[in-house]
Amino acid sequence: HQIENVTGKKIKKFKTFIKEASPKSIMDIELDLTVAINIYDLVEYNKYVYDFGLGAFHSGVELFGVEYSFGGHQIENVTGIFRTTPKTSEENCIYRETVVIGEIRTTRKKIYKIIEELKLEFLGTSYHPLKFNCNYFVDTCCKRILGKGIPGYVNRLPYLATYFQCLLPAILNPNVPTGDPIENSKESNVIPFSGNGVKLGSSSNDNNNNNTTTVLVINENNNSNMREILAKAALSRHNVSKRNNNNNNNNNEDENDNVM
Repeated sequence: HQIENVTGKKIKKFKTFIKEASPKSIMDIELDLTVAINIYDLVEYNKYVYDFGLGAFHSGVELFGVEYSFGGHQIENVTGIFRTTPKTSEENCIYRETVVIGEIRTTRKKIYKIIEELKLEFLGTSYHPLKFNCNYFVDTCCKRILGKGIPGYVNRLPYLATYFQCLLPAILNPNVPTGDPIENSKESNVIPFSGNGVKLGSSSNDNNNNNTTTVLVINENNNSNMREILAKAALSRHNVSKRNNNNNNNNNEDENDNVM
């Protein structure tokens, strides 16, 4: 009987432990969290400039055994934050080092809440290789958790590159136009000799009655006849001006006859 009582008590305590250690309560247990970032080389030339505090790096923040980072895509309203196994990366990234940013006693619930908030801020379509990249996300995440950012050298090169965007290839600077919008358009409108001219010594009413406006629409298919079209427009303009001069001369003769 004593053995049964002891065994029964242990089973009861075990059931109580399992009940208290439900997934919901585990999320609320305070734990010591070491916030670290994993840094990767994007190019092999980093080995020549790393000692000078420069380099092209990819980074991710490691939280509770999971690494979070940020990348771009073209799907609207979908976050660019993703999770992966720590210290692993794509073929074009080579793991370099891990830097501990700090430690904090917190709960998984608080950390996951911060990640969920950042998911809304870091959409895949907002990614920019210089201004809004993975390093910027990691820095923001560390500041939200610890109030302290990442080392300056991790994102220094993209920051400096923003001052020389005109010298960068289009792939690193999406805001730079890649072609002449006029040449790329299917049709361009040109309006030579447009508007109503006003001759000195004449009223605007006379000008409106006698003048006509020549409007030409030239597209790519009419380029071969452009000179002929412009010549006709100039001739039409000349005829209008000649008629105005004749009308003015006739008016002057009538005034002279009335005076006499």
